[in-house]
Amino acid sequence: MKTIWQYGRTGGEYAGKVLDDMLVSVPYTDQPPLEGIRADGEPLTIADQMFDPKLNQWIVLVNVLDHNDLNNLKAMYESLENENG
Repeated sequence: MKTIWQYGRTGGEYAGKVLDDMLVSVPYTDQPPLEGIRADGEPLTIADQMFDPKLNQWIVLVNVLDHNDLNNLKAMYESLENENG
């Protein structure tokens, strides 16, 4: 059995275990989130990261500006999606 996580635009969550031969595809990954300590001394959590499916790796969001940029991109995407129907 392998462990998988579901990821979103930022963060993610534990999704469970699946058979080793099961194909893992978007929005799931079998790459575990990074572990460590943030710059402020707190433990690194999955909420402090985003998953890049092209690179197949988790990336630490460095600061609040990263989170804000991603939130802005999401808002623009939703607006464009609504305009285009």
